[in-house]
Amino acid sequence: MLDLVGDDTSNPKKRILEPAAGNGNFLVVVLERRMKYIADQKYKKKFDYERNVLTAVSNIYGIDIMTDNVEECRERLFAEVQNYYSLARNTENPSSYFEPAVREILSTNIILGDSLNGKGKINFIEYRISHRGVVERRQFNLQELENGNHEPVKVFEPSEVRHLAPVSPEEVFYYSGDQIPIFGTTKEFAA
Repeated sequence: MLDLVGDDTSNPKKRILEPAAGNGNFLVVVLERRMKYIADQKYKKKFDYERNVLTAVSNIYGIDIMTDNVEECRERLFAEVQNYYSLARNTENPSSYFEPAVREILSTNIILGDSLNGKGKINFIEYRISHRGVVERRQFNLQELENGNHEPVKVFEPSEVRHLAPVSPEEVFYYSGDQIPIFGTTKEFAA
């Protein structure tokens, strides 16, 4: 089924949303394809490799209605990152910030929710990681996205990937038009 999507599954910059993620069967394969793609790039600098892995992970989103499925999905994705890191970087250990950053991203992107009846309560964090390691995060609401409103409902302070503090999507109560436009369309982030 994923082959029908084409290259979007292996492209670390493309967003993938699985609205009924279960324990991650589809998302694990998406991450595998992305990790293989990143490994094929043969990054010389560990920082560049890690930044691209974080980008790949940050563009995978999953929703499930069962807590145990959400937790298992997060753990399976984390194990895939560890496995491919070991294969690609061989003798290198991850940077001290890398695994906590992966866990932080998974905690905000693989979430508990009802994608059929509770879209207004489903909030995602979008991560943008610059080539300098600055992370910008914005919160989006699934119902608003489906209604065509692509403005963030909350913007978090930028931080360095080395000091990525945990954030939690907040429940959103607002009227249409209260969103905060923050990123201009010309702002570019290198991969």
